Amino acid sequence: MFVAPVTVGDGAYTGAGTVVRNDVPPGTLAVSAGPQRNIEGWVHRKRPGSAAAQAAEAAEKAAGQGPAEGSTPKAE
Repeated sequence: MFVAPVTVGDGAYTGAGTVVRNDVPPGTLAVSAGPQRNIEGWVHRKRPGSAAAQAAEAAEKAAGQGPAEGSTPKAE
């Protein structure tokens, strides 16, 4: 993804998923990835009752786990 206006030099590459915010000089690899962060229980807190929350709850039950700490799944 490019946040215009930027210039990408000849022979330059951009890493997968990179958001290019600044010019990339020729022959350079632009990478803008930080470490992945997993936010446990997000779907239960932010999308309760959704198909995603129901799927997560079913997967947690099948794995013998309860909902993620701090989450409040919808009562059945």
